[in-house]
Order: sequence, then structure tokens, then C-alpha cells
Amino acid sequence: MKTLLLICFTLALQPLMAQKDSIPEPAELEYYYRKIAPSDSHIQYSGRVDKSNDAKYVFSHCGVSIRSSFEGSSIAAEFTEYGSGTATGTNYFTIIIDGAVQENPLQLRPEKHFYTLAENLNDSIHTIEIFKRTESQVGTVTFQGFFIEPGTELHYPRLQSNLKIEFIGNSITTGYGNAASFTAEEVQKNSGFNSVNQNNFMAWGAITTRNLIAQYSCVAYSGRGLFQNNTGSTKGTVPQFYDRVIPDSAQPLWTEADRKNFEPNYIVINVGTNDFYAERVKGRSKYVTQEKFVNAYVDFINTLRSYYPQATIICTVGVMMSDDYPKGAQQWTRIQEYVQAVRRHFVEKGDNRVLYLNLGQQTAPYGEDWHPSIATHQKMAETLTNFILRDMLNR
Repeated sequence: MKTLLLICFTLALQPLMAQKDSIPEPAELEYYYRKIAPSDSHIQYSGRVDKSNDAKYVFSHCGVSIRSSFEGSSIAAEFTEYGSGTATGTNYFTIIIDGAVQENPLQLRPEKHFYTLAENLNDSIHTIEIFKRTESQVGTVTFQGFFIEPGTELHYPRLQSNLKIEFIGNSITTGYGNAASFTAEEVQKNSGFNSVNQNNFMAWGAITTRNLIAQYSCVAYSGRGLFQNNTGSTKGTVPQFYDRVIPDSAQPLWTEADRKNFEPNYIVINVGTNDFYAERVKGRSKYVTQEKFVNAYVDFINTLRSYYPQATIICTVGVMMSDDYPKGAQQWTRIQEYVQAVRRHFVEKGDNRVLYLNLGQQTAPYGEDWHPSIATHQKMAETLTNFILRDMLNR
């Protein structure tokens, strides 16, 4: 009987796959497949996800992942893409099957669609992870569940490490443009953001987390700052959206119950680049004084410490800032001084779990708009990995 069902499943799959742009009716899908709701206990989520509706889980942050194990030779899923479908508004996911990263990312199409994630596998138990490469500004996504072969089941994914790391930041931490690889001359000719070139799976936070076999959370948004964004606006800064599940939506909030489910051992912060960038576009009216920057940073860390009393907080600087431009602004020197002053504040208060790490300045190749490339992200991850390992040994 199982063999007959499998043959029916395979025959049904062929026309659906031959017409990738067509959207099968839900009733048709559920005739040939077994649908698993996103609320199924065998599905594990990492990152910020709105789970208020059992039939559809909503998320937007890069680094959100969906993990499970499944029986059979294939698996599919249903997503709704709220991005525009343009070069800047298309979401991409890395697919990992049995621990192997698949060569081609999953590219979502606007609105609701059915996607085959794996097929023609051995008829056994397999693991799957779906990892969102693109950030919130690209678009929000809804996951409506998995589709598996008739007569098969989902299983719990492998247990994850107890070590948890949360990364907080801006475009650097999202992996903005990191899949591009340009010389300095080429960057000038290839300015602009393309979501296909954003790969949070290969950003420094995700790489570090894999190096340490840890669990990962990423709360980051391009262009946002500590107290002012790269445009000079003071709305939607990192501390302001930190408590939200979807950064651009006031509800739902990331609650105390959510925080208890993911209590990070380490919180890694990289902010400030956009606060200083506002000086370039708005001039002296947006000048970043040490008092303003340090006070805002201290306030934010106090909030984080109230949520996570035992966490080690690592305040990092780098890798995009320079003393060469704007001329005379000494922005790279200033941010190092400011962030070190933040650490001194907490040490003087008796909090030795607020640390400082200088990631240095990037070199070629560059990603889009002078952002760090994957090569630079790998160097950043190596530096941070070694830093955390030394800290763990000294605790």
C-alpha cells in the first residue's frame, strides 16, 4: 500500500514541478500530500517568529530558521511572500538537507506559493533546515507548513547546543551585499542593494554560531543606528525595534515568555556606523558627541541586562568606518573611544560581563556599497570565535 501511495505521490509531483509558476489549489495539494501545520511540535524555530496563528507563522528578520526531520524521499513547503518581487524585494532562503547546504537558494515569488525543497532522496529519515538569508526591509514572510509524502511522519530535529548567541546590529550584521565581491574600482560602478546578494547564512554572526555549535538569533536592520539612523532620523532605531518580532510593526512584541525560551549566553552588538554616517549627509546638526552616543549605548545595555542578567555582552567596532573619510572627522578613532568608554562605565559599576572587541577595518574584496564581503565576514567570525572561546575558558 505504501508503495502505491509513493507512486501516486511521484506522479502527482511531476506536473506540479513542470509548472513551477502555477499554484495548485490547497485541496489538490492535500489530496497528494500530507500537510503539516507550522505549529507541529516536531518543527523547531530559531529567531523571532510570530506564532499567534497556528496555521501561519510570520517572520521577517534574517537568520530565522525552520528545522525538522522527515521520512521519505521528498518534502515541500508553502510560503506567502510579502516582498515586492523586485531586485530589492525578493526573499531568499538557504536550504540544508542532511547537513549539506544546497547549491541553489530558494527564491520566493510574491503571494502564496508551494515549493519543493528536496526530492529524489533515499527513502529514509532526513533532516531539513530553511534559513532566511534576507532581512526585514526585503519583506515579511508567512510559513504555512510542510507537505510530506502520504504515510510518512515528521520527527524531532537533532538536539541543539545549550550555547545561545544573539547578534544585534545594522547592515553589517544582516550580511548586506556580502555575496558580491568587488575591487574598490568595481564598487563605484556597482552601487545599490540587490537582495540576491544578501546572505545572512554567510554573515559573521551565523558563521560564528556554527563555529561554536551554538543556537543563533539575529536582530538587525540595515540603515538603523543607536540613536539616529543613516538618514539622521531618530525613528525606528535599533533600541526602538529591539522589542518587536517584526521590526516595522508595533505588534506583536517579543515578550518575557519569548525571552525565557531563548536566553542568550552571549549578546554581540555592532552599532554606530549609521549614527556616524548621518554626519556625512546632514552635517554638524547630526554630529555624534561622546555624551550622546555613550548615554544611548548605556541605556540600551541596561535594557538588555534587565532581560538577561547572566549574559555576556560584547560591544564590537568595525569594519566599515575610517579616519580617511570624511576628511578630518576621525570617525574610526571616535567610535573606538566611545565604545571603550561604554565598557568602562559598566566595569566601574561592577559589571565585568560587558566586553569590548575591535574587529578592525575591512580590505578588498568588498560587497555592495562598500559593505564587507563574505571573505571579510569569515575573518570577523574567526576573530569573534576565538574571543568567545578565550572568554569561556577564563570564566
